[in-house]
Parts: sequence; C-alpha cells; structure tokens
Amino acid sequence: MRNLYLFACIFLSGMPLIAGTAKTGDLQFIQNLGQWQNNIQYTAPVYGGKLFLENNCFTWYFSNIAEITSHTHEKDQHPELKVYRSHAFKTNFVDANENVQLSGLDKFTNYYNYFIGSDEQKWRGNVPAFQGVLYDNIYDNIQMKVYSSNGNMKYDFISEPGADVSKIKLQYEGLKEIKIINGNLHLVTSINEIIEMKPIAWQQLSEEKVLVPCEFRLEGNTVSFYFPEGYNTNAQLIIDPATLIFASYTGSTADNWGYSATYDDDGNLYGAGIVMDDGYPVTTGAFEEDFQGGEGFYPCDVGISKFTSDGTDLVYSTYLGGGGSELPHSLIVDSANQLIVYGTTGSDDFPTGPAAFDDTFNGGDFEQVTYVIQFSEGSDIFLTKFAADGGSIIGSTYFGGSGKDGLNLHTTSYNYGDHARGEVVVDVFGNSYIASCTESSDIPTTTGVVQEDFGGEQDGVIAKFNDDLSDLIWCTYIGGSENDGAYSLKKASDGQFLVCGGTASDDFPTLPSALNPDYLGGSVDGWVAKLNSDASSFVGSTYIGTDEYDQTFFVDVDAENNVYITGQTSGDYPVTGGVYSNAGSSQFITKLNADVSEIIYSTVFGTGSSIVNMAPSAFLVDNCQNVYVSGWGGGTNVSFANSAASNELGIVYELGYVTGMPTTGDAYQSTTDGSDYYFIVFERDAEALIYASFFGGSTTSEHVDGGTSRFDKKGRIYQAVCAGCGGSDAFPTTDGAYSETNNSFNCNLGVIKFEFTFGQLNLEVTATPDYQGCVPFTV
Repeated sequence: MRNLYLFACIFLSGMPLIAGTAKTGDLQFIQNLGQWQNNIQYTAPVYGGKLFLENNCFTWYFSNIAEITSHTHEKDQHPELKVYRSHAFKTNFVDANENVQLSGLDKFTNYYNYFIGSDEQKWRGNVPAFQGVLYDNIYDNIQMKVYSSNGNMKYDFISEPGADVSKIKLQYEGLKEIKIINGNLHLVTSINEIIEMKPIAWQQLSEEKVLVPCEFRLEGNTVSFYFPEGYNTNAQLIIDPATLIFASYTGSTADNWGYSATYDDDGNLYGAGIVMDDGYPVTTGAFEEDFQGGEGFYPCDVGISKFTSDGTDLVYSTYLGGGGSELPHSLIVDSANQLIVYGTTGSDDFPTGPAAFDDTFNGGDFEQVTYVIQFSEGSDIFLTKFAADGGSIIGSTYFGGSGKDGLNLHTTSYNYGDHARGEVVVDVFGNSYIASCTESSDIPTTTGVVQEDFGGEQDGVIAKFNDDLSDLIWCTYIGGSENDGAYSLKKASDGQFLVCGGTASDDFPTLPSALNPDYLGGSVDGWVAKLNSDASSFVGSTYIGTDEYDQTFFVDVDAENNVYITGQTSGDYPVTGGVYSNAGSSQFITKLNADVSEIIYSTVFGTGSSIVNMAPSAFLVDNCQNVYVSGWGGGTNVSFANSAASNELGIVYELGYVTGMPTTGDAYQSTTDGSDYYFIVFERDAEALIYASFFGGSTTSEHVDGGTSRFDKKGRIYQAVCAGCGGSDAFPTTDGAYSETNNSFNCNLGVIKFEFTFGQLNLEVTATPDYQGCVPFTV
C-alpha cells in the first residue's frame, strides 16, 4: 500500500447551499458539458456568489448581498438604473501541470437543465452535479480534492511519497488586500472579507497521534504551506483544520441572555435564551409572536431561534412564556425534528397542551436568581414540545409540587448560572426524560422507583414522560437529607440510563460496591448513578471527588456502556497513569466501568491551580471514544464569587479565569482576555490532547446565564453564549451570519457552530455494509 500525505485547508467559512436538492449544507459542483465557456470545468453556488473551477485556478465572483436584499417590489417613484456592486478574484495554482485532469466525485441524484438563449449549441439537459471534484496530478504526484462540509468549501492536497510539497503555491489575483492574522489568511475584497482558517496537520505514528505544526507562508500575494518542525515523510500526514461553521447574534433589540443550544440531523442549530421585552426577531407564524411579560425589574420570557445549518437565516423564531418569569435549561430535537424545551417557569398562565400531564401552576416561595430574575410565587418545571415548523406545540406541561422546582440553589449552585442546570433527553419513541432539582416534598413520584420520598432540603428529581407530555411514566427523587442536584442524564444502549450531579448529603443513596460509597468531604461532592430502565433499582451509584469541593456536571456513555463524567474539583483529584494531565488543575474527566465501581482512567486539566477555570456547558464521547468538553470562565464567574448573593452561605468560592489553559498549535484562537469560551478534545483513553482553543471577543466577558449546549456525534459543538453584554459587537461572528451585530443596548444570545475534523472516518463501500471507524482504520 502506498503512503499518502494529505494537506487540507478550509476556505470561505459560512457558505450556504444555494442551488439543487442536495442534503442541507452540501455544495453542488455542477459540471460544464458545453453550456458555459470552455475554461470553466465545474461551478458551485456559494454565499453571495459563485465559484468557478478551472484547470489552473479558482475564480470567485461575489455580489453585494445587502444591496440586493434591500431591493423591494414596490413601484419606484423615480425609476432609474439599479447598480449593484460585485467583485471577482482568482486563486491561481502557480506552475501547476498543464495536463491536470478534473473528475467529479459522488454524483448527486438530481440534475440540471440549461435551455437559455437562442443558441441551441449551448443547450444542455441532464447536467450532473457532484459532491466534490478531484484535480489529478495538479503537481507531480500531488492531487487536490475540492468538496464542502456544512456549506464550507474545502480543499485537500494529497501528496504521494517523493512529491515536493513546496511546489504548492496559491497566487491571489484581484484582491484589495491579503494578510495573515493569528495564523488565519484574510482575503479582502471591495464588498466582503473571506477567511481561510489556519491549517493544521497530524500524523498517526504507530498508536500515537502526533500534531505536526503547519503554517501559511505569505510572500506578496502568493501563499504556500510551511512546516517549521518538518514531518515524518514515511507516515501519512493529514492537514484538516477545525472549522468555525458559523457564529451569530440573534439580532434582538431587546436584552437577550444566552442559555442553551442543540441541533438536528440536518445540522440546523437551535438556540434559547431569555428576552426582557418586545424586540426579539420572531418569524411569521411563530407560536408566540409577542412578549408575554414577567416580574420585577427584569421580566423575561424564553426566546427560541432555529438557525439554518450555515447560520445565514432563521427557520423559525418565537417567544415562549406566560405572565411570570421563564428560564430555558436544556433543548433537544427528536427524530421528527420536533424541539423539546425543558425549563423553569413562574407563570400561572404558561402555555400548556390540551392533554397536559399537569396544566396547573403549583407555585412555591419567592426566589431571585442571577441578581435580578424574580419568581415571586415560586417556580415549576416546564416541558414543551414544538411542532417541526415551530408554529404550534405538540404538548406542554407543568411539573412540580408545592415548593420551588427546577432551580438548583444553595450549596450546589457554585458557578454563575448553576441555578439553571439540568437536562432533557429523548428516546426513539419520543419519550422525554429530565434530570432536575426540587424543594418540593410532594413531587408526584411513582410507585416502585428507587426513591419515592423526599430526602430533605433540595433533591435531584428524574422523570420520564410520554411523547406528547400527557402522561408521567415514572418519576423518582434522588438525594439525601441535605442539598442535592441532578444535572445530566444519558440513555445507555442496554436501556439503562446514567445520571450525575452534586450533593452535600452524607446519606446520598450509593451502593456498597461503589467506587466511593461514603461522602468524601468538602462543601459538595459529585455523584454518578446508573439506574435500570424503569428507575426501580440502582445498577450502580457512587460519590465522586475529594475532601474538598467537587461536582459532576455531565455524563456520557460509549458503545461498550462505559461511563464518562466531567466536572470541577478543588482537591487532589485522582489521576491515573498514561494520561494527558495538567497536574493540580480544577477540571476533571473520568472514565468508569459500566456499574461505576471502578476507574478506567482519570485526569485533570486546566492551569495547575485549585481555582476553578471554567464552568462546563457541553460534553461528548464520540464513536472513537475521543472526549470533548466545552465551557466558559472569567469575569462573570469571578464577579459572582465575590458577590454578597453567592457568599450568603459562608462558602469560599474559588472561581477564576481561563488564562493559561492549554491550547494546541492548531487552535482557532490561541489567546484570551481571560473571559472566553474554551473547547478541549482528548484522544481515546485521554492519552493525548488533540485540540484546545479559546473562543471569544477581546473586550467582553463571554458566558452563559445557565443551561446546557451540545456536541453532535460528529464532533460539532452547538453552543449558546451570552454575548456582547454592554451593547458590544466584540463577539466574533462569521461573514454572512444572520446577525453580525448585537442590536441590543446590553446582551444578545450568541450561537456558535464549530466543527472538529479529526480521528473519525465514515466509509461507504458499494455492495457491502456501511463501515464506521477511527483512525487508523482498516477494511
């Protein structure tokens, strides 16, 4: 077998599909069969223009989208010629072979017909479109593959042994300016700015994945690839950058705080936050087009927006709420593209479904969270399922008792935003499961579950509802006599499910066979439990942590039903041998066996300090057992730690900044102002750090005000952010995003879709089963 060296760069972040009937996000490369001039081989519609593939160059053509979309169909009182600005430029392949052959890759089932003009010689029917194009032998022993990922045009250079990669040179012709900023290549035209993301490279050497430093080298208007430390020429080399697919504000003119995000199978992003007034960008036919109001100085409803897969538009956008305050904690989409929202409400007129399990607000005592959000009559949990078009609800229900429900309070609320912890998941039958918190002693638990009675103070609560939220299938408390919270849950392949959270109870229900059957000490311990499918018995349950502060915020499970958790620690958390680790740090990842009785591996990451750097907001174990964590830290959390509201319990909150956390050479953003988002990815068994990067503006404190976000199984993060607070536009958005500006005097819900493209392979082979594997992969 020949060794191949693969070089890849991303080009044009955020370009949507414009033509054809391809799966959402795929560009269609349409072949020239004589309908266009001879120098064009293929063309693809890109955001705001077209890309033309020629033998020795790319030609790009863009129009000014803002000018075109501002045109109306109203009769012009003073008709005149409309002039729209445009700009074209070329990417020339310097000294490329003249005999290069272009061929289409992976033909789409649709086709195009061109019967334009009077010249029948230019008419063509059944013109095919492809998912990619291969340039064979563009340089000696080098190929180039052009394709797309989620609407982003990408190209790879594939170099065989003995090839001279220094021959690869890209000359840009017709640009206003070309420059490298933070390793990214910026191409400036008269109407837009295009960014080629910083290239990265890695090699699989035996069982180890080794990062190979790679950089753009710019000389005048010509770009080449530079490897400052060289690479092993006897092994495969892959350059394939992590991709910022899009980042956008909602564009709300009302103050709009960020909480939660999720995705669907088409790559669309759903974001949710709270909105304090009219001015949220609702769409025609939305379920609630008007602000419903709220309580106190900061009345709030939930605002929900579904973005297209490339972030350039809204599919739908709606308010959700009643006359009191609402907070969204977690979102998920079922197999029918129906969005399920789990949150907290203080409204006695919250919209419930016609057959709701509970259509009456249960109430409780006064509570105030995040300094200003008030629940004057207490709070209930709500669950709402939207129809796929967002215009109606399939089901919606209250859930609670006579105390405060849904809010995580007291000693377990350690970080800013921890009051809105909890998660909703869904099974293949459309049933919804929630993990949450309650102070109610009369939650409607069901007979035969592991804990029918309230433990005391605050307990975790876990419940399963049917598909239209009309029936509670089962419900159990989980907790001891002090404060307990349930934050995350996942279904295992064997039908059992995992739950995790935090506890201050020394009588939390564990099993004698547990890894840690007894309370470990400190203000709070983490915990993780595995329950059978109807919550009637524990398969395993254990404390997690040290003799200092610890909490477990997320849980996931792999195909072998091993259990993974991530959280925070201020103690000497166990670290196993052979793992990547930043000794003494305050964030942990642990892999446990199926009944959570043994550690398989464990590690910590951060700045080497017991001061917590980040509050986790999303967690994933992918099909290759790579582990992904997203979170945030900095000024907002530090201010919370220093506030009178947080210190009324007499707890010392050790919360800090993300400054000094590890980054990799391919980081999207390697510098930070200390108050940013942070993404990190570990190789299987945590043997190496694959990727780590900051994300955020240089003058604002990015954070969330509560809630969960999600990674999909392909390693893309769908992240909600409270962005631009103070009326700033510093949150980095992508060109062509639905809203590149924060239109509020204060904050906007910001959303990020970011792709990590390494280590996992999807292979389709004709007349054989589909294969899915991990690098290295052999058929």
